[in-house]
Amino acid sequence: MAFCVMLKFFFRENPMARLVLFIVTGIILARYYPSGKEFFLPVLLLILPVWAVYHFLLHRHNRRKNLRGYFVFLSMVTLGAWIYCLQTSHSEVQESPAYYEGIISVKPLIKGSYFQTDCLITARRTGEKSIALREKVRLYVEYTRDRSLPETGDSLYFHASLQRIKNRRNPGEFDYAGYMEDEGIRYSAYIRQDEYVAGGNSGRLRLQRLASRFRSKLNDKFIRAGIADAELGVLSALVTGDRQYLDQDTRSAYIGAGAMHVLAVSGLHVGILYLFLGLLLVDRTRLRAYRFLRLLIILGVLWLYAFMTGLSTSVLRASIMFSIFLIGKSFDRTSGSYNLLAASALIILFIDPCELFKAGFQYSFLAVLGILYFQPKLERLLTFRHGLPDRIWQLITVSLSAQLSTFPLALYYFHQFPAYFLLTNIVIIPLVWLIMVFALIFFLAPPAFHILEVVAWTLNTLVHLCNTVIRYISSIRGSAIVDIRFENYDLIVSSLLILLVIWISERKRGRLIPILLTAYACILLGGAIAGFPSTTEPPRLIIYNLKDQQVMSYIHGPRHLLITGKADKKSLEYLNSYWVSRQLNFSNRKIVTEDYAGKLLELDNVRIQVDSNAWLVQSGNTKIIYAPGGNPFVRCEGEKECWLIDACYGFPGRTNYAPEKIILLDGLPERLKSAWKDFALKQAVFVHDMQTLGAYEFVLPEL
Repeated sequence: MAFCVMLKFFFRENPMARLVLFIVTGIILARYYPSGKEFFLPVLLLILPVWAVYHFLLHRHNRRKNLRGYFVFLSMVTLGAWIYCLQTSHSEVQESPAYYEGIISVKPLIKGSYFQTDCLITARRTGEKSIALREKVRLYVEYTRDRSLPETGDSLYFHASLQRIKNRRNPGEFDYAGYMEDEGIRYSAYIRQDEYVAGGNSGRLRLQRLASRFRSKLNDKFIRAGIADAELGVLSALVTGDRQYLDQDTRSAYIGAGAMHVLAVSGLHVGILYLFLGLLLVDRTRLRAYRFLRLLIILGVLWLYAFMTGLSTSVLRASIMFSIFLIGKSFDRTSGSYNLLAASALIILFIDPCELFKAGFQYSFLAVLGILYFQPKLERLLTFRHGLPDRIWQLITVSLSAQLSTFPLALYYFHQFPAYFLLTNIVIIPLVWLIMVFALIFFLAPPAFHILEVVAWTLNTLVHLCNTVIRYISSIRGSAIVDIRFENYDLIVSSLLILLVIWISERKRGRLIPILLTAYACILLGGAIAGFPSTTEPPRLIIYNLKDQQVMSYIHGPRHLLITGKADKKSLEYLNSYWVSRQLNFSNRKIVTEDYAGKLLELDNVRIQVDSNAWLVQSGNTKIIYAPGGNPFVRCEGEKECWLIDACYGFPGRTNYAPEKIILLDGLPERLKSAWKDFALKQAVFVHDMQTLGAYEFVLPEL
């Protein structure tokens, strides 16, 4: 009851937060109950006139004051649902080959022999007819160095067969198709070099084109100043939000040290820019003209920076908050921090309601909520007379507050936790502040008198120092606690813990916090023990669906044998979330690769023989064979065989002997796939097509 009273008081003091709650309810309703989307707009059109009639004619004669609140609730919930349905509506797209016209909406990113970009399709051509479309697609285009890359805003004419983006249906995999749909992309296509023509500037997406060109020119200016390698990658990510120069080792170091948030342009960068502008344009006069000019300059620079960095959620949120705050201050109006945060969330959700389901949006707003609520309370725990210790304590409390409110999401999405995040933030945030300031000076500095060279050298030194510190922290043993099992149950319990801590803090019952934390630890420990793999379960073999790679897992209780040929690290990380959820971590995982060629491995009731890239996995009288280019293993009559087929097998031959199962690996050409399916049909053999059905899993017999 006391908690409900506290919430009621909070929403009364922050009415924008109440509206956000109603809009969020409508968005969630529309997402998980899509069958009702035909009714949201009619219901909204019905509620609004009824509300108007009640408000202007009947409310004075009605003693039930809550009725107006019910109208607000219903109208806002329905409005949120309708906005979501409107945003997620798509054109009908045929997957057969066709000619398309479109506009490049994202700067092309070179990846080896092709470049990746997003294209807004505006029309499909069928003969002499042109059918209007509006569909955003992901394109992978063959690329050679002798051909210039198209730019953002350029027209693109291409011939392709659009394919619906689908998940690979591996157990526990990341919902990539859902993630792309939240980005507004449902289809992708691969285009050969001779199947597209770039038509130059279309005249549309001018702001995006201008921002892309500005980022490119600033990066070119960094390169001409002698900034290169890891320093260029970090500086470009910090200042412009462009990560194309960021190498994997540097990225991994920042993730391990818990500093990846500084490489994602966010509210931190906008706040630094705002503070710097505030120091330059000191408000020490009451002249309205100066205050108005100061407001225009600060808002103009903030929104220019927001557009230049691509309008990410955190930057958009911070820009909206600062804008509302500055405009209100200019007119001698003040608003609470929670109201400002809720107003920015409301604007973002009106622009794109799918942001609600993105990790960036959730992280951004939860971090700010944590800082707004917990940081003042933590800061009051210690007081310092001198400025430097007080500044350090403020950094510590801000970091603790943000981590306290976001740690459930970090564990849920990434299954890891940075152990030295406090040390990282104390050192890195001042360095990032200096880097941002010198980057702005670098942008404005004239080339005369070697000023630009001095600023560039200072900037390069600061970034190099930042990278050195990050690499050192990430190299410390235990810098990141990885492979943490954290499921939906743990996320709900942890969120309830945070709410209970807030309630206890408001009720001033701090002595209950140790008891609450002990109970929380016991609940998580109990969940981990309950989810621990049982040895009573029969052993299973999972053949994963990975393009051009062959990976199998033998799982029996906590034991995990990973059998792979040449699977890269990225593919294993992609599958790792499932292994973590089953508590099959690296501590009890053994990886079998081509290094075991010519050896026979025996584990429990399974025998594994590896020969180059060929495998033979045998359990009882069941044999699983993968042997490209032929079968080097000796067959035994009477055994049940399962063949894994890829393109190296060629066409199936005529034989009286047939396996019990045929698994067609992804990447197999359609011509070969049809031949193998015909072969399986004639031989009455079970066939499993991984491209359409996903990973294959079966229970092995006990010996």
